[in-house]
Amino acid sequence: MTWREINLKVPSCALMLRWFFRGVLGLIALLVVLLVVLALFAVAPLQRYPVQQQPFYQQANAQLDSITNLHPKPARHAFQTGYARVSITPAYRTSTAGHGNRGRQLFSTIHDSLYVRTVVVDNGTEKVAMIAVDLLLMPPAVRERVEENIAALGFEPRQLFYAGTHTHNGVGNWGHGAIGFLYGSFDEKLVQFLADQILESIRQADRQKQPSRILHGRQSVPGIVENRMLNDTTSVDRLLRMMVIEQQTGDRLALASFTAHPTCLSSNVLELSRDYPGLLVDQLEKSGYQFAMFLAGGVASHAPRSPRHDWDKMSDLAMALVQSASTITLQPVLDSTLAAIRFPLPMADPQLKLSRDWRLRPWVFHAAFGREPVYLSAVRMGNLVWLGTPCDFSGQLVQQLDSIHAQHPLMVTSFNGGYTGYITPDEFYDVDHYETRLMNWYGPGNGTYFVHCLNRLTTAVLRDPR
Repeated sequence: MTWREINLKVPSCALMLRWFFRGVLGLIALLVVLLVVLALFAVAPLQRYPVQQQPFYQQANAQLDSITNLHPKPARHAFQTGYARVSITPAYRTSTAGHGNRGRQLFSTIHDSLYVRTVVVDNGTEKVAMIAVDLLLMPPAVRERVEENIAALGFEPRQLFYAGTHTHNGVGNWGHGAIGFLYGSFDEKLVQFLADQILESIRQADRQKQPSRILHGRQSVPGIVENRMLNDTTSVDRLLRMMVIEQQTGDRLALASFTAHPTCLSSNVLELSRDYPGLLVDQLEKSGYQFAMFLAGGVASHAPRSPRHDWDKMSDLAMALVQSASTITLQPVLDSTLAAIRFPLPMADPQLKLSRDWRLRPWVFHAAFGREPVYLSAVRMGNLVWLGTPCDFSGQLVQQLDSIHAQHPLMVTSFNGGYTGYITPDEFYDVDHYETRLMNWYGPGNGTYFVHCLNRLTTAVLRDPR
């Protein structure tokens, strides 16, 4: 075979390059087609609607109508209370939960230990366990484990009132899907450990009940919280809210709630810590209280404010709150009525926003985050009402509820064992901020919807005993 015949059989370099680029262009075209097809199935226009006309709103109203005839049972005796603190600090390093930009980094050291703190209140016909965990939120998987075993301790799930302290320097590894991707893959051993410790805290608190009286108070704490979405210091709930228990033995217990996000520690701090709520309860326990616990309030949009950073900032917030707690005016609750309601909350289809007018379809959201039932919690102690929400609930919405129920002190908390993202006032739904752009998951109108349901729950739980 001659060289000329060989050259005729081997493609030239130019021809080979043409084939290569045609292949690349074909692959790009195929990818574009696949992306377009995926977009058609995964992306849709944002739905805007009057929330009061939606099926989930009407379903909630029908369910709320069914509890309007429920009345608390008369107390058999005055309040009795017990308390317990149990460590939930893991024996090994885990991921942290709170700052998404950390990835799934493990905590470096333990600055201050994490706990579950529980107070049980009993009036002879009803009892309730108030539970606060030093975690970003009460993890749904942990709540489920607790409630699978709670009957053995003599409680029903509706009698468990959960809240997180919302520290962003607690442990992760308790979530599936996108949560697991952000805060560490699901750790069966850790989840069971957390559930077991919470059950132990309930057991201890219930065993140690003593005759008690309950007091409540609130006081404005200026200068330490700001609205990070609106960049001002006026559109905030700055009230420190407290419930104080005085036991017959002389022990004094403090349950405190405030709105500033526990984000004093920046994302580059990898030490395990309770942030300012932990320092607050430690200082309260040094100032005359035998036991203290913190339940995160309406934290949506509410950022801690201090000219200092990290541990100094944490100290500034805690010390300001301790000082305010020392001068707060307390009033006794009016009677020993005790009531607890758990309301399964119907929700709209999720609308995770990609832009102002476009969203992911619900199936994509559910594939990433799963499907979990959520509920609202309401607990009445005399004329004091605790309300629990499955979200970062806005302090501005708490102010609306305060106005509606001006004659009854409210303690509104977040992170009760489910999670629906951020719930903020409806007028800010289109503000270009991550709370309303990335974390407001269920479409417009949910501020109105949550306030409406919480208002009706409050009215129901305040009915006269009989």
